[in-house]
Amino acid sequence: MNKLGLIIKREYLAKVRNKSFVIMTFLSPILMVGMVVLIAYLTKINDSETRVIGILNESSFYSGDFASTEALSFVVFRDLNLSEAKDSVINQNFYGLLYLPEGNTAEEVAQQAYFYSKEAPNSGITARLDGIFRDRLRQQRLTELGVTAEEFASIDSEFQLKTETFEGQQNLKGINELKAFIGGGFGYLIMMFIIIYGG
Repeated sequence: MNKLGLIIKREYLAKVRNKSFVIMTFLSPILMVGMVVLIAYLTKINDSETRVIGILNESSFYSGDFASTEALSFVVFRDLNLSEAKDSVINQNFYGLLYLPEGNTAEEVAQQAYFYSKEAPNSGITARLDGIFRDRLRQQRLTELGVTAEEFASIDSEFQLKTETFEGQQNLKGINELKAFIGGGFGYLIMMFIIIYGG
């Protein structure tokens, strides 16, 4: 039994005297916390900036539905075609362009609407834009049908805005979150590789 204590003591001291063990024992928790804090900080900075979206509305619908907030500001373009509006958004470094084509009904305009941006848009912004369309379509449907609040649940349907880059590439919803998840996963794997095989 006495020899077991000596063996444990010798192995423990051999490990503790190893510089990589000491460094990684204290450094790995700090790195882990630092990565989480950095991601949270960058996300907060990214969400706190005001984004400007240009609106080219060729229809007679949705003219008063886009109200600016602290995080999202709208600029309405007049007397421009789609190509000129895209160029203007790029030159003024706006976040994106919401295009509403002509249509006979608000439903038709919403189905043909597009949001153009340099890259895949933030899911919070597309959710806000989707919500604006959804609320307006909901109001119109309720008015047309004379529906009560209780009957409303039966006609409430989802709407998702189609998005693409200025170059014409279709964007997938949630791609930015997927990229962040994959990047975080690979970062964690690299850190674990260093911890395990760093000695």
